[in-house]
Amino acid sequence: RIIILNNKIYLVELKTSTGVVSERQKLVFKQLEDHGQTVHILRSKSDVENFIGKATTPEEVPAQR
Repeated sequence: RIIILNNKIYLVELKTSTGVVSERQKLVFKQLEDHGQTVHILRSKSDVENFIGKATTPEEVPAQR
């Protein structure tokens, strides 16, 4: 998913608590990281709420894995 908050673009993958990042996703995420992008992997409603809370404050959002 592409999320835009406060004029910043975030790349987010939503997974269940037991969801597995596929080999293809790992490859694409690595390619994105090689180009300076971070993919945030969120696994719960709490993860989403924390992500939004941090993304809407002036602080930088740390990567979540």
